[in-house]
Amino acid sequence: MKNVCVISTFQGTLDDAKKLNDEILNKFPGMVEEFDLVEMPYDKEGWTRVLVIANILDMEKMQEAMTAPWVVEWDEKHNNTDEVYALEKMN
Repeated sequence: MKNVCVISTFQGTLDDAKKLNDEILNKFPGMVEEFDLVEMPYDKEGWTRVLVIANILDMEKMQEAMTAPWVVEWDEKHNNTDEVYALEKMN
């Protein structure tokens, strides 16, 4: 298991991100144990920034999901950039 944080910035809405996330979870079952997806403030009209914190059970599936052709197509269509961070519990 690995805890990760993904910050995505894209042209679109929070609903667009939730829909993509649901599709990924349906097509890659067993990848994530639990996660939170929240919208962050972003001052660029027509753009959205979301933060996902997830407990990843299968890092290979995560890599496969992030590079799946239909996900890459979504990223390109929405000018998406992802920043991915590994998290470590400190207490």
